[in-house]
Amino acid sequence: MIRQCPNSIRCRRQNVLAQDLRNGHLEETFNDPQVQHLGIAQTVESPTLGQTTMIGQAFRLSRTPSRLVRAAPACGADTDDILRDLGYGAEEIAALRARQVI
Repeated sequence: MIRQCPNSIRCRRQNVLAQDLRNGHLEETFNDPQVQHLGIAQTVESPTLGQTTMIGQAFRLSRTPSRLVRAAPACGADTDDILRDLGYGAEEIAALRARQVI
C-alpha cells in the first residue's frame, strides 16, 4: 500500500484537488478523475522530450483562461539571453563559459 501525504488526505476530505507527487505518484495525478474532468493535463512540445503532458492551472478564471503554451526550458537554456539582457557581451559570456562559471 502506498502511503499518502497527510496534507493530500486532508485536502481531499474538503473536496480540494490535491495529489502527493512524491515517490512516483505522478501517474496517479494524471489518472485522477478530477484532473481528467477539468482538463488540467495539457500536452506541450518540449525541445528535449518531444510531446510531454504537464499539469496546468488547477482552476479556471472566466475572463483570463489559462493554457500552457510551452514546456519549461532546459536548465541553462536561457542563460545567454539573460546575460545579454543584463549587459554582458558575447566575449564576456564566452569567458564565463570557459571558466565553467556558467
